[in-house]
Amino acid sequence: MRFHLPPLTPLWVTRGVVVLYVFIFLALVRVHEVLPSAPSQENALRQGINLEGAWDDLQVIAQKPHPYNSRENVLVRNYLLDRVKGLARQYTNIHISDDLVSNTSYVEAQRLGYYVEGSNILVKVLGTNGALPAVLFSAHFDTSATAPGKFGIPPRFSLMHHIGATDDGVGVVSLLSLIEQFASQPPLRNTIFNLNNAEEEGLCGAHVFLQHPWAQEADSFLNIEGAGAGGRPILFRASSSHLVRAFQETSRPHGTVTSSDAFSLGLIRSMTDFEVYAGPGGMKGLDVSFYVNRDKYHTPQDNIENLQGRAPLWAGLKLARDVGYQIANSVPDKQDEKAVYWDILGRYMAVIDFSTFIAGIPTLIMIMTGIVVLLAGNLWYKGHTAIYSSEWAYFPWVLMVATLWSLFFTSALSWLNPSVIYSSPYPVIVCIACSILLSLHFPLHLIGSSVKSSPNSHKTLILSQLVIFAAITLLGYHWVLSKSAFGGFYFVEFLYAGATSALILDLGSRTWASYRGSRITRLASPRTTDEAEEPLLEMSSRGEAVRRARPAMYTPHHQGHAWVLEFLVLSVPIAIMTLQLVLVLAAGLGQTLADGSPPLMVYAGITVLTFFALLPIAPFAHLLNRLFFIFVAGLFVTTFFYNILAFPFSYNRRIKFFYRQHLNLDNGRNTVELLGLQPALRDATFRIPSVRTRTANVTWGKDPDRGLPSITWQSHSPQLVPFTPHITPLSMLDELVLSSATRIDADSAVFTVKGKDTKSCVLQFDQNIIDVRVHRRDLVHADAHGWSGTVIQKEGPYAIPSHGIPMIKLYGREWGAEFEVTVRWNSTDESQGRHKGWRSFLFSRGSARWPKRTGRIGCQWQENVDGRFPALDELYEHLPDWATLTVKKPFLLADRAFSI
Repeated sequence: MRFHLPPLTPLWVTRGVVVLYVFIFLALVRVHEVLPSAPSQENALRQGINLEGAWDDLQVIAQKPHPYNSRENVLVRNYLLDRVKGLARQYTNIHISDDLVSNTSYVEAQRLGYYVEGSNILVKVLGTNGALPAVLFSAHFDTSATAPGKFGIPPRFSLMHHIGATDDGVGVVSLLSLIEQFASQPPLRNTIFNLNNAEEEGLCGAHVFLQHPWAQEADSFLNIEGAGAGGRPILFRASSSHLVRAFQETSRPHGTVTSSDAFSLGLIRSMTDFEVYAGPGGMKGLDVSFYVNRDKYHTPQDNIENLQGRAPLWAGLKLARDVGYQIANSVPDKQDEKAVYWDILGRYMAVIDFSTFIAGIPTLIMIMTGIVVLLAGNLWYKGHTAIYSSEWAYFPWVLMVATLWSLFFTSALSWLNPSVIYSSPYPVIVCIACSILLSLHFPLHLIGSSVKSSPNSHKTLILSQLVIFAAITLLGYHWVLSKSAFGGFYFVEFLYAGATSALILDLGSRTWASYRGSRITRLASPRTTDEAEEPLLEMSSRGEAVRRARPAMYTPHHQGHAWVLEFLVLSVPIAIMTLQLVLVLAAGLGQTLADGSPPLMVYAGITVLTFFALLPIAPFAHLLNRLFFIFVAGLFVTTFFYNILAFPFSYNRRIKFFYRQHLNLDNGRNTVELLGLQPALRDATFRIPSVRTRTANVTWGKDPDRGLPSITWQSHSPQLVPFTPHITPLSMLDELVLSSATRIDADSAVFTVKGKDTKSCVLQFDQNIIDVRVHRRDLVHADAHGWSGTVIQKEGPYAIPSHGIPMIKLYGREWGAEFEVTVRWNSTDESQGRHKGWRSFLFSRGSARWPKRTGRIGCQWQENVDGRFPALDELYEHLPDWATLTVKKPFLLADRAFSI
């Protein structure tokens, strides 16, 4: 029995489009949503991984919140130190550095100065060839400070246990497991593990590591991070194609270069240690992170319960092992460069060197264009063309109108109810897809039913124009690549390759039919008679007789062998690539709206990707059944009204509000500030009793850093001094921060600051400083002169900028650490001074003519235990169940003004 592919008819085309796209989307959703289950302990041990031991470690590490400035952080550090010491007693090739010596100073984001005394735990496992550069593996063990501080609050917030499970508990236990595996089966290269502290304070642990001698031994790294809760780990960023190929060998590779572009564009407002190691560290590396369920990131909901089993832990353990052994057993490639990469259905990963990818674009265009020209020229020479010149304008106009409509619709959707994607990404995706089908493909369907060309010839016309559009887009993308490192639109190359391949198949089938002696005729149709009556010769504009090609139409048998293959070649690669990116974008960026990301960027990204995913349907749109468009229209109306009317938050998808508390030691005024999206912020805060009091002094504003609306009000004072009642007198508050400010000369001053029961203080200046030095005379590891730390550099990405900095944060190791800080202002910047005029400056003497310097000096607290922060506990008690809290640093700042 001879097998025939389906003919080019509305029924089969509609079936093919629906079945193919639904199948691809559902397959991608399954890969995206469903993690491979964790194996039994016995099967895990066969793969060299102690799953039960890692699970027990995670239970201990994530038992309570342990931010850097907390005593629970010390307990977690001691536990990790005991664990690696136990391994060192078992394996002689393990060396440990309990780093309580390294200090550093640096500037973050060109405006925040840091002085940090490190408390990292470093482990070195010797490999078989110590002459090769070492490999660094990094994860941080501190957490964000967001948990409630007392019991008796509503059950939905009573999560004192299991905090920081994904950020970054899974990463830490994955490295603990990898240490034991490397010790028992040494790889080729030495491996260094940085279990670092204070990452949440500003990547402090990574900066401190660069001061350690072991940092000079490593040339590559793997950083494991958590920016969500559970789910699949993704390759966020990579600076080396060699390392991406190592990541490629994991059993479930997941990643795309597009996520790296999202970081570069500032769409993901999170920093990781990757920036430090790849920046001033000079290493090449991989940045791997859990990214789904970002609504639980840095909240009490980042707990073991929300991991929903051991599958995420197993994913982290397996990834660390697979990638770790690949990197540690490889020889460094000196000719290494960046890569363009993407995974395919979570099973395979394509990796192409950046230079190869760029060079391949013009080569691809020239080769495929040449083939098309040869085939089309051969058919034209034989008179077998099938396109009317009057029909060439239809597709460009429809494409332009559909693009404008998509821009308008995306803007409207992101304005009417922008936060709906926070909890309902799939209705948004479906609504946008239906909008594109109705604006692009339905007009093509109407036009295709009224043109003179046969259905098969009209398909060829649209396919030809799609190739031209793809070529223009690809050339534009090539220009962008040559000017920048943005590789996220790699799928454009496959759109062009797929469209051109489909056109080659179409032209090739026509050529093959002509060689076989097939007679090109028209099938019986209402327009056959008109076409048959048209002359083969027509007059040109110069009065010459030219040959007019008669439109061609293939037999159903011939069509069946052509259109199915064309549709598969054109649609399958681009649909898989772009729809997978749609899911990653919706999961990774959809909930960054709570962080202040612009909603239009998120919706526009989904629209562009979906547009490219559905574009391959265009050559076949004229053959889609009208019932298909009726169904799409109904689905569009349903999802549209859901998206604009649905409440965007729920118990399982809570909106995050940023919490910050400030205690003014000058007047005892205590204020709480919340940042968040409107109108959710207004609805939630009006439920808080302290907000509704007459003395609340509620003030609405906008945060300058995140651009989020903010509300500030007077609330309950922190209970940091044991003998204080509910209201702390000013005399008692003075004991929280001991400080002094002394002028040295016109441009310099020295400050001392010490906080009660804290390791962190901060100095803020109204006039920028251009130099900072920190002394710690009470430091155990200080030198003979009492010097601790380093002067902030004058050059480099983390140096003090020429315009200076307005703030410096101080992080010590001991509780009640006292800092002595010497600063210098810019003497040439008179605008920052307080001169009364040139006569006052000229005739004044000594310190009387020094410009006045002002600012604030204070300390920070993070540990919320025993009801220390009743204002925070009040919020947890009265917030609606669709809201939760995260921290806008500092958690609590108590400071006073200075003027010298």
